[in-house]
Amino acid sequence: MELKKTSKSIWILVLSTILAIAITSLAVFSAVPAAASTTWPTRPVNLVIGFAAGGTSDILGRVLAREMEEYLGVNVIAVNVTGASAAIAGRTVLESPADGYTLLSAVVHNPSGWGVMGFADIFWTDFYGLTTGTSPFCVVVARDARWQTIEELVDEARANPNTIRWSSAGFGSIGHLAGELFVQALGMETQHIGYDGGREAVLRVMGGDVDFNLAGHSDIADLIEAGEVRVLGFMTQEDVKVHAVEPYIAPALLVRYPELQVASELRSVWGVFIPRQTPPEVVARITEAVEHAMRQPRFIEAFESRHLDLIALKGEESDVLSARLESLFAWGLYDKGVASTSPAEFQIPRIEDFQWPPHDRARDANPWPNN
Repeated sequence: MELKKTSKSIWILVLSTILAIAITSLAVFSAVPAAASTTWPTRPVNLVIGFAAGGTSDILGRVLAREMEEYLGVNVIAVNVTGASAAIAGRTVLESPADGYTLLSAVVHNPSGWGVMGFADIFWTDFYGLTTGTSPFCVVVARDARWQTIEELVDEARANPNTIRWSSAGFGSIGHLAGELFVQALGMETQHIGYDGGREAVLRVMGGDVDFNLAGHSDIADLIEAGEVRVLGFMTQEDVKVHAVEPYIAPALLVRYPELQVASELRSVWGVFIPRQTPPEVVARITEAVEHAMRQPRFIEAFESRHLDLIALKGEESDVLSARLESLFAWGLYDKGVASTSPAEFQIPRIEDFQWPPHDRARDANPWPNN
């Protein structure tokens, strides 16, 4: 009798062990995306760059493509598709199969204007955005300008309404809208003059046609270092050492003027955008490749040499960044009369009314894999 009980106990133990092994194997199999990872990619990946060759977006996209292809083991082909503030590129990507073989390289705020401008019925919620880098705005004046500090410029603009003129890359550009937020936050009554591109806007400062410019550091770093213009401050929380002919420290404007915090959010942030219909395992693999690329010395050197700050965001952090830029950029375009369609038609809140999630599109968007 005792032997039978023992045998029965042994069989129960054996069966329990087999079952445990089976369950463990099933759990491991389902948790590991290795099967999908090893089957993707099997052919070249297209990285569609929404801007022309030679610009910052193009250069950063090609640097990223080079590092990604070494990690993935297939060619990552950079393709320039220009027009409508990268909306044509965005449409090209979304009209391709959502299989990971067609990705978008653009700036995070680009989709924020497509709907209100009538370029495309596409929004940031149609993509998973992996951010790679950003560049803070800085206030620059001519090297021989009478203002030695940011306080002197701001005080004069406040005391003498509409006598100070500033330039941007054009009406409705991100520099224009960021500049408007800047002068409004500081209570400056000024004149804005838009030019055909950021470079010309700074050259006009150098020539004395306008008094200052709010420029992306990466766009004019060479002029700053050559001493052609002088930086009165950066839209940052920390002072910045300027490597010019005669080095100097440019103050952190967010410390001097905390009211500029929201204005500082409207900046260029570059990244890779994956259609949200892409299979989760493929999204995970692309994310791995981008994160790997951002750790490589060549990638870091390419960004730092252009005075860009690495910023690796994904998941809800990335979505919140995209949504806040959408509020700032879309309403900025509409308020300045550049966009004819109100952001309210797309449930986009003003930044002062922002809550997460800001609208139905964000609430109903496909969730991030494993996030």
